[in-house]
Amino acid sequence: MSMSSLRFAPSRSVRFVSPLAMVLLCSCGPALFSQAPAASAQTTAPASDPTRPEIQPSLTVDRDPIPSIDPAEPPANASAPSLPGLPGAIQKKQDGVYTLHQDVDEVLLSCAVVDEKGQPVTDLHRGDFRVWEDDIPQTTSSFLHQDLPVSMGILVDNSGSMRDKRLAVNGAALRLLKGSNPQDTAFIVNFSDRAYLDQRFTSDLVALNRGLSRFDSRGTTALYDAVAASADELSKNAKQPKQALLIVTDGADNASRLSLQEAIRRTAAWYVAEGKQGG
Repeated sequence: MSMSSLRFAPSRSVRFVSPLAMVLLCSCGPALFSQAPAASAQTTAPASDPTRPEIQPSLTVDRDPIPSIDPAEPPANASAPSLPGLPGAIQKKQDGVYTLHQDVDEVLLSCAVVDEKGQPVTDLHRGDFRVWEDDIPQTTSSFLHQDLPVSMGILVDNSGSMRDKRLAVNGAALRLLKGSNPQDTAFIVNFSDRAYLDQRFTSDLVALNRGLSRFDSRGTTALYDAVAASADELSKNAKQPKQALLIVTDGADNASRLSLQEAIRRTAAWYVAEGKQGG
């Protein structure tokens, strides 16, 4: 996917909201102690006995004449800071939502530009873009044109009404995959009254074509269920920060257990929590 990236200095801090899961692992059992045997009162060996092993200092103690410049590592069990006003602090609000505030010097924006025929426009420059934040114009500090790899889910309606359309849809999807960035990965979901993950994330065109070919067009259309399940697949297994779901259907949902509002809520919750660059 051909993308353009702009960076600008924000006029205020950027706020990220994400749920925080905390897991406490406990191990209970008897404590084990190791103790060296006490020296016998009858020991007569002199202190300079060459047969006695020399006591070595602990290697974990920095004994250099000049203190080490390496930064001190926090304890493994250190908890996230929660002091008000501390940069990067995680704070828990009264509604139970954890909020991370972080001041940043630069924000990366990715965008794709197409013409009226849907063809990518690749000859644009930094001066062709304008960026506003809270109605305040921002100054872009850099501009880069690049082909960003994408993690993509391809969802194809497999209901009865798609029977005479599937071959054309499969051909178009395969052409899209062949023309994509070689680093792109995709998965295939065929859905009717249920959604089926017929091919997990891969860049193998043969495997993706095999997943597209696993269809038996019949039944109803559980579109909302398929979208929510595919968003979950993205959140668990996508490797690229740029992510998208491509949905091909010829009609409205008529079979999902989830409502439209529930599907939007679940997909939006993943999108905000993961901080993805998706579509």
